[in-house]
Amino acid sequence: METNSCLTKPSGRLWVENDNGDTMMSWARATVLDRIEELGSLNAAAQSMGLSYVKAWRLVKLMNATFPNPLVELKSGGTRGGGAKVTDDGKQAADEFWRLVEDFNLWLKKQRYLVPSDANTRIIK
Repeated sequence: METNSCLTKPSGRLWVENDNGDTMMSWARATVLDRIEELGSLNAAAQSMGLSYVKAWRLVKLMNATFPNPLVELKSGGTRGGGAKVTDDGKQAADEFWRLVEDFNLWLKKQRYLVPSDANTRIIK
């Protein structure tokens, strides 16, 4: 009796949680930090990502609340306009997250699974 099988590979997204299970850093949050650093504005960062300003603002507020020190400093708008600045802690958090993503993606590339038709799975490395 011949069994059908196929090679598959896992995929996934990575995020970082604190001990309470609250998301501290994710792909979207790190991207918001990168875009604020690049563009100097939360509104411009949100637009570049296709997010509403409110959604980007909430991500920043959540990050600032879950980390010991603020990751972004926000200045209110007005006649001179507002602005946003990523703090040194924010730069470090984003950099460390992207390194973790790179390591995770390298690990994923090494994984291959043979999935037989009877659903018994064994790992092939």
